Amino acid sequence: MVETTVWVDHFRASTPRAVKAQVLPIVNQRNICVVEPVAFELMANVSRRDRRRLASYFALVPTLSAQSVSENRAAPARRPSWLQATSR
Repeated sequence: MVETTVWVDHFRASTPRAVKAQVLPIVNQRNICVVEPVAFELMANVSRRDRRRLASYFALVPTLSAQSVSENRAAPARRPSWLQATSR
């Protein structure tokens, strides 16, 4: 599970190269996922111009519900409906 600030550092153009070098191996892992509230927070705070790019990226990353994480149980990863609508 990747935390919000890691995603912000990954996507923000002004993030220093040294930080991006530390973040890139994390977000490029095959077994990463994002929790719905994190994806929602990121999508709500990007420009319209970047929203489509972000939605396309998150279409490839499994999304976990906050409930499944809080209950400490595995749940099928899926794309939330609000994220599907932004990627069209």
